[in-house]
Amino acid sequence: MQYIDMNALQLAYPDGFRILAFPCNQYWIQEPGASAEEIINGIKYVRPGGGFTPNFQLFKKIEVAGENQHPLYSYLVRNCPPTRNYFAPPERLGYKPIMQQDIRWNWEKFLVGRDGRVLKRYDGGTKPAEIEPDVREALGLPPPPVQDTATSEPISEPEPRERKITKYEMKERNRKKFYLADKGKLKYGKKD
Repeated sequence: MQYIDMNALQLAYPDGFRILAFPCNQYWIQEPGASAEEIINGIKYVRPGGGFTPNFQLFKKIEVAGENQHPLYSYLVRNCPPTRNYFAPPERLGYKPIMQQDIRWNWEKFLVGRDGRVLKRYDGGTKPAEIEPDVREALGLPPPPVQDTATSEPISEPEPRERKITKYEMKERNRKKFYLADKGKLKYGKKD
């Protein structure tokens, strides 16, 4: 889940790096909260739930594409090409007109330098950990230690270490999932 990974990335770089999140409901109505309080409660109690609280700045809901596109997103998309050359089906997009440089889906990310220049743009499916090398470079830090792909541990480690599962991860594994039912309503449990 990207909220958890965003917290980890913000925690790893508390000095000189800030994650700024802008909720948007233009992509298949996936952020229906009417107010900041509703959105925070949805994050805290539903998805990811378990009392989760973001440690990064979460702004009020805005429109990131279309006729009412927020000026920040006009600037971001104008200064970095799209991450893919296709869009979701039009019935899943809650805005018009559709423009080539538009955000393609939820969780699309931008890395912006201290000088305000857009350095990189990432597809919505890019995990926050995958942008860490670029964050380090933007902060003037050396690359992270090389990882052994078989164990995901630094190569300098003599033996793989066991990692304990946190209470939150255990809850996450055991909780039932929500799914989209008829007429866009959420149901809890297993699909029929």
